[in-house]
Amino acid sequence: MRYPVFRSLALTLLVLAWPLLAAAKPSSQPDPVLQADWDRRLEESKAQQNAGKAQKASAKQLFESEKVACFKKFRVTDCQEDARRRYLITTNEARRIENEGLAKERRVKKEQLEDKDKRYLAEAPERAADRAKREAETTENRKKTDEKIAQKLADKQKKTSVGADRRARDAERLEKKRLRHEKKVAEQMEKAKRRETEKAAVSK
Repeated sequence: MRYPVFRSLALTLLVLAWPLLAAAKPSSQPDPVLQADWDRRLEESKAQQNAGKAQKASAKQLFESEKVACFKKFRVTDCQEDARRRYLITTNEARRIENEGLAKERRVKKEQLEDKDKRYLAEAPERAADRAKREAETTENRKKTDEKIAQKLADKQKKTSVGADRRARDAERLEKKRLRHEKKVAEQMEKAKRRETEKAAVSK
């Protein structure tokens, strides 16, 4: 590894950016013809991979049984070497088949990723317009909410002011009523005092 620092940095950036890359999905679907072709080729690649794996498993099983059978022959080592050569030939061919299937699968995945990126870029103007629309709606909704809050505060202040004025008028009315009552009581007391004085003068 000639540049471990740069490789480590690139890996770190890829890990950090992966959630954003994963979220970058187009809203449209692939062309049906392309999708059908990808599905067919993926099925073929899986079949090849399974065939290669099955061939390797069968070759290993045959090799194990041939090794045991070689013990019944005169030249055991030569027999087992021949079995081993046949096993290697078969497994190499099986590995080639499996790897070919894997390569086909990788090609399909690469094509699918390129198609997804292409559709995502093509939809960029639509996404920008939609984002601007949503931002405008959010701003308008926030404005309406602020206006409602301001109106409620103004109504509350108005009610508070009206209530204060009403209480002030009530207090003033009660004060005037109290003063009239005190004046009336004072007048009655004054009249009663005069009567008592006049009555006392008459009695003399």
